[in-house]
Amino acid sequence: MAHATLPIWNAGGNVTDQRYYNANYGTFWSPDPGGLATANPKNPTSWNRYLYANGDPVNFGDPSGKSVLSAIWGFLTGGDDEPLPDVGSDPDDDNPYPCGGDYFAPAPNPAYYAPVPPPPPPSPTAGACDLSVAYSGAPRGDATVLGNYNSPTENVLGPYTTIGAGVPPSDTGWFYALQVQGDLPFDVNAGDWQAEQTEALSGGITYQTLSGTVSSLSQVGMMNPDGPPPYAITALLPGTFDWTDLPGYASILGNTGATIVSADLTFNFAATLINTVFGGSCSTTWSLHLTVNSAGWSFTH
Repeated sequence: MAHATLPIWNAGGNVTDQRYYNANYGTFWSPDPGGLATANPKNPTSWNRYLYANGDPVNFGDPSGKSVLSAIWGFLTGGDDEPLPDVGSDPDDDNPYPCGGDYFAPAPNPAYYAPVPPPPPPSPTAGACDLSVAYSGAPRGDATVLGNYNSPTENVLGPYTTIGAGVPPSDTGWFYALQVQGDLPFDVNAGDWQAEQTEALSGGITYQTLSGTVSSLSQVGMMNPDGPPPYAITALLPGTFDWTDLPGYASILGNTGATIVSADLTFNFAATLINTVFGGSCSTTWSLHLTVNSAGWSFTH
């Protein structure tokens, strides 16, 4: 700091407001003008009236050359020597080193100088999760859609038919292989989770009996209200809870032998993952629409 109170002197010294200072030795060239009256009897380092900031420039500063100030205060005030109790020379101050350490071995704590950060936002509950539905590609986590009576011929998600696939007539129909995928960002233990799923069917079909009679039938109601079967659930990847499903409609009407001629059906699903330990949950809904007519069949979602 260069001030006009004292003439500038360049013979190895720097001028402060009231005294010359030698940066090479860390001392002033003259003693504190206040004398021993400004020393702290409890702080031996303050007895040396030539020291800069009581010999501790890390924790303290002395911008005026007369008063030891907290270094953090000087940083916050821009070094303007704003009024502050002289923490290094107050005879009643039992802790002139608030940053840690003692008179002989001051130990500054970096956190003492850092701005206090705001409190962190509340953490999501351990029961947080996310559900989504995959309609194409291979099932994740080495899951499989094979092995069921109405399974596709390949382990691939998407629409398929078992008509003409060499299965018994009672197993023929139009189906959609999909996977409900649950991501568990916090509680990754799949054993803490339980899956629920419901399926509602609406629409109508036209069928032809073995005698050749063509009739229509409305289809409205709930199907599979008890959730996914255990064999469909996979949790082979950490932090996941998935299950596969093969919704669809048979091409043969029950045990009557009647054949479906046309269909316009909508499948509405609701799935929920529930954490049985922390109480969190997540849900998702989705729909499939099956159309069957003389031109062929199709699924949309």
